[in-house]
Amino acid sequence: MSCRTVSECLDLYSPTMQSRSFQAFSFDRYIPFRPNLNVDYAHLKVISPNRGNSNNSRRIQSSPCSMQADSENYHLYLNAALSNDDEEKVLPLTSRKSRKHSPLTPPWQIDIDDVFFPSSPKSRKRKLVTSPSRVLDMKGLRNDLSTNILDWNCNNYLAVSLRQTVYIWNAEKGTCRRIKVNFGEQERAFLTALSWNQSGKSFAVGTNGGEVLLLDAEQTKLLISFRSSEKSHISALDWNEGAFCSGSVAGNICLHDERQPTEKVTHIGRHRSMFNLKFSQHNYLASGGNDGVVNIWDIRKLMKCNKIEAHRTTKALSWCPWWSNVIATGGYDEDGSIKIWHATTAKLLSETKVNSKVCSLIWATEYKELVTGFAGPSMKNEIAIWKYQSLDNLDLVGTLCQHERQPLHLAISPSGTTLASAGSDEIMCLWDCFPPIQKGSENIFSPLSLTKTVR
Repeated sequence: MSCRTVSECLDLYSPTMQSRSFQAFSFDRYIPFRPNLNVDYAHLKVISPNRGNSNNSRRIQSSPCSMQADSENYHLYLNAALSNDDEEKVLPLTSRKSRKHSPLTPPWQIDIDDVFFPSSPKSRKRKLVTSPSRVLDMKGLRNDLSTNILDWNCNNYLAVSLRQTVYIWNAEKGTCRRIKVNFGEQERAFLTALSWNQSGKSFAVGTNGGEVLLLDAEQTKLLISFRSSEKSHISALDWNEGAFCSGSVAGNICLHDERQPTEKVTHIGRHRSMFNLKFSQHNYLASGGNDGVVNIWDIRKLMKCNKIEAHRTTKALSWCPWWSNVIATGGYDEDGSIKIWHATTAKLLSETKVNSKVCSLIWATEYKELVTGFAGPSMKNEIAIWKYQSLDNLDLVGTLCQHERQPLHLAISPSGTTLASAGSDEIMCLWDCFPPIQKGSENIFSPLSLTKTVR
């Protein structure tokens, strides 16, 4: 190892070198985005001076890295082969959008990430259907807010109650059978509410005389009959494990247990003229009517735990399946709105003005969307689909137009792909508006997947 003199060592700390050392540490911390780094093209940009000249009329100067002194044509062809964007930076700092390639695009201009890592199906904008896949006649469907007569069970059976008969349609086979309820001499009696239990083997129906019936769908027989003392119109039913609740126009909320052979009914509370009630995933019950509030009940303690001042009249309400404490409500008013609430704190999370009466509402789990039915005047007899990605925003995806009168009832298939809407125009429409998402298709070509093996 050779020794240097003091003068040679001092040359290393000359003002020029000190300024260079200072400039080397004055750069800002820009970190290149390496997945979009084209090493060959970056090298070309570095060795090619005057790259900002658009007409390329200036001769490229030779450099130690040049293959030949006269390399102008070489750099031009290389630049065209490596990139379609002359203004592309040497070190990309952000991710670029995937490019659309034609069948005539050369292979070296195709981004390999677009081939092996295609975009997720969820990020692709789907085409919303414009017409229903099937329209069924629902003769005898009443134009009544205090009815909830449509439900779809886990076994893909769609049930609707019309007058004194329950029609059960098998969505897979396309067959239909009916169960007629014997009311005896009560000619004006009719069914007002219907709800399947979790197993899909039995269902409960309510009548306008205050009677609640538990029926076996497989054996088509009556299991239990619950009678109330007030004989008030049953407006809504909903299940929670082995028990279900009923709400009446008189405002009574009662708990019925199918596991008890007796006809005993547990009274939970009272609500002014009730239109709908729904169970959450954690034994909480929400009820809405025309008194301007939505009450939250704790079924385990049989008491009211919260009150939400939502709308003057609340017909449509539904709990969010993926956020257990979030509930959506719709106002049946001229200046109607859709509101999202935190049920525990009664805090308003979002409000969407629609200037139409909201007569039905349901969540769609396949795309995490909200489906609402309107009675007008702004969105007359239309069904709207809303995207709900954040807690404070509803984005309109599109509308479904087929009903001539208000769509009072909505139901979704157990697969989450088909929507059923029944309106007071006495028809029911089936909409294939939620095509199934291919699970895990975004990583099917990933070489880093640990679940993929050679054999």
